Amino acid sequence: MNYEKYIKLSEGEEILQQVEGDANTLASGPLAKVISIITNLLDKVLGRSRKVLILITNKRIIELSTEKVFWKFDKGVNVVNYTPRAINYVGYALVKDWLIFNTNYFVLSTISAETKVIFKGKKEELFDMVEKASASLERLG
Repeated sequence: MNYEKYIKLSEGEEILQQVEGDANTLASGPLAKVISIITNLLDKVLGRSRKVLILITNKRIIELSTEKVFWKFDKGVNVVNYTPRAINYVGYALVKDWLIFNTNYFVLSTISAETKVIFKGKKEELFDMVEKASASLERLG
């Protein structure tokens, strides 16, 4: 996702980590995954998409949610800047279903909500993301 269209970084601000995922479903069960695959396929055919991008910078954490229609046109955009005081914790979650289906999530908990983004990379990359987010919060807080 091209975040520059929606977010302007301040002078001296640099991105440390980012995670992007679909905002279609957080369900991890096998049946929910099948339904999600079918829904995603229909969305692709109809040109709809819902994405979430979390950017961790040296000054703040930014959550960008977008919804597009007809492959290109913005239906909705939501950008939230979190200061260190607003964040309760960052972490990860691992959900296992039927002992063989694993889903990894990056978790961002704020005063008002918890955001989970399905992480498609390796576990080590997820651990690194959580570590950098925590370090960034400690530095800023």
